Amino acid sequence: MSDFELVWDSRCGVAESPVWDASTRRLLFCDIPGKRIHALSVDGGARTTWDFPEVVGSFGLCLSGRLVVALRHHVVLFDPRTRSLEKLTEPVDEPATNRFNDGKVGPDGSFWVGSMDERSPRQKTGALYRVTPQGRVERKSATKTVNIIHVTHRDEVESPFVDWLREAYEWSELAATVKARRARPAAKSTTKKPRVMRKPKKKTGAVAKRAR
Repeated sequence: MSDFELVWDSRCGVAESPVWDASTRRLLFCDIPGKRIHALSVDGGARTTWDFPEVVGSFGLCLSGRLVVALRHHVVLFDPRTRSLEKLTEPVDEPATNRFNDGKVGPDGSFWVGSMDERSPRQKTGALYRVTPQGRVERKSATKTVNIIHVTHRDEVESPFVDWLREAYEWSELAATVKARRARPAAKSTTKKPRVMRKPKKKTGAVAKRAR
C-alpha cells in the first residue's frame, strides 16, 4: 500500500520552484508555462493560485510578505494580499530564446537567478544573476546551458550540478557583501608512474586456431 496521498491535482505544465513559507505554513510552487504560482496550506488544505502576465521561472519569499518573482526576462515583486505587481528590474540583456529559470533568495538577502535556452538542443547561452533588494542586477557568470541553484546552508549558494555550474559565494555578515569565487578542480598529479615491462605471453595452439 502506498504511503503517498494526492492532495492537489494542480495539472501543471511544468511544476517547479517549491518554496516553504513557515510563517503561513504553506507550500508554494510555480507552473512555468501556465504562468502561475500555487499555494497549498498544510493545515486546512486551502488552495490559492495567482496568475502572471509571463512565464514564471522561479520565485522567493520577502520579509515583507511579498514574493520576488522571476518572469521571462525581468524580476518583479508580487504582494499576495493585494495581488499588486511591482517591477523590480529592467529586462536583462538575454537572447529572445532565453528565459529565467531556477532562482533562490541567498543568505545575503539578494535573489540569485539563472537563465536558460528554451530551444532543443539547448545552447550554452545561460547566465547567473544576482538581483539586490534595490533592483540592481549583477551578471555573475555566463555560457551555461542551465543554471540550477539551491541554498545548501546559510553561508553558501551553490549549484548541485557541477557539470553545468560550480560557483560558491562567501557571505560576510559584517560587510553584508557577497564575494564570488569559482571552485577549482583538484590539481592532477604530474608524477608519472613507472612503466612495468612484461614479457608477452606465447599464444597456444588452441588460441591461434580460434584467431584464424
